[in-house]
Amino acid sequence: MKKMKAALLCGMLGCLCYGAGDWLMIYGDPAHEGALSWLVPVSEAVMLPVFLYWFYLQISGNTVFPKWMAFTSVLVFYALLRGLTMAMPAGAFRLAFENGLMSESMLLWFGCMLLREAGRTSARGGNRR
Repeated sequence: MKKMKAALLCGMLGCLCYGAGDWLMIYGDPAHEGALSWLVPVSEAVMLPVFLYWFYLQISGNTVFPKWMAFTSVLVFYALLRGLTMAMPAGAFRLAFENGLMSESMLLWFGCMLLREAGRTSARGGNRR
């Protein structure tokens, strides 16, 4: 039960960091030169410990998810998408894609969890009421 409370607290902290980072990116210094604002790396650095702890919990089998789901974490998607941005030509699309990396990573992660849950529900014979 103690681990579940710690995981819930970390999840809530991650959501607060995520929301605060988005708010700062919208209302902070937008770096008019077309470069990333300092707020983006700072907000990502604040979120990193939470996502590292979640990865640790999953890979060690301390969640309801199987261990392999740790490799569908936000950090993994973030690293893959960060690599993809390095292959993009400099321009407005790359800047927008880079500013939304955390959001895009979370979207992919929630999508994986949704697909897993849909697979589990169909394996149990659907939604029985």
